[in-house]
Amino acid sequence: MSINKERLQGEEMETKLYIIGNGFDAANKLNTSYEDFKKYLIQKCKENQCEKQKEWYEVQKNGMLSPNDYQNSMLMIKMIDTALKRQYGERAEWKNFEAVLGDLQYEDLWGEQEKSELNGVLVHTTFTRLRDYFKDWITNVEKKQSCEAIQGFQDINELYLTFNYTLTLENIYHIPSQNICHIHGVLGDENLMFGHKYINEKYVGNETAAERQIAIVREMLEKDTALCFMDHRDFFQKVNNRIKEVISIGFSYSEVDMYYIDKIIKSVGINTTWYIHNFKYDIKDIRQLRRLLRKHGFYGRIKFFNDIGCYLK
Repeated sequence: MSINKERLQGEEMETKLYIIGNGFDAANKLNTSYEDFKKYLIQKCKENQCEKQKEWYEVQKNGMLSPNDYQNSMLMIKMIDTALKRQYGERAEWKNFEAVLGDLQYEDLWGEQEKSELNGVLVHTTFTRLRDYFKDWITNVEKKQSCEAIQGFQDINELYLTFNYTLTLENIYHIPSQNICHIHGVLGDENLMFGHKYINEKYVGNETAAERQIAIVREMLEKDTALCFMDHRDFFQKVNNRIKEVISIGFSYSEVDMYYIDKIIKSVGINTTWYIHNFKYDIKDIRQLRRLLRKHGFYGRIKFFNDIGCYLK
């Protein structure tokens, strides 16, 4: 009888859920922003550039199209930069890198007179390497950079939903791995998930061969959030009405990741308080975040805090 009572008490204990985004690693002095990923691609471009290299691609002896690291990096940067400028104008930043992967256009590189299947295949071939470059970049960040712990931040027994690929929580703060969900993968995994929100824009029969190749790239770079959620359903089963505080640190609330926020909102109780780390937000940003959470069905208290080490003070 006493065992059942203890179990019941354990199940009813209040707990917290931390939502950890890239800003958390940045606060730990790790260069893991998408802007840093662009710098990695620029460096790879410089390291592999040679004076004789004027073409976009090389052709192997077997006749297969084979872009090298210089050409891959140059093409990716140019295509993503153009897509960002087209969509965000003067506010174009690589922090929106994932969003524009679903908006890549053939015209970001070539004009109508250059529209050929070969150029389309080149883009397709190049972007098959994007995930490899991304994994290499984040692995090197983890190996080469020393992390600086945030003074006062330590909450070992709570739940952590992290969108970061690094082992900062485990190695620096000694959070038990069973309390952590690396929703998009972690260093050591074969594949690290990133990408854009699902778009209902499959290629159709009246597209040119070149346009079909670009459409395939967009499909290839979709982030399957529903699959990620199902893969981690054991963790999300722990997210229930015992959660009285949701604390987000360095999380951007991008459209593609709101799928998980919807699931959390539906699972927590009506008395939950949602804390958001105030990272250089102005009044407009704060109001926008409040409206976003309300729009997605959260009607509890929303509070902003400045000090990660003691967010309640």
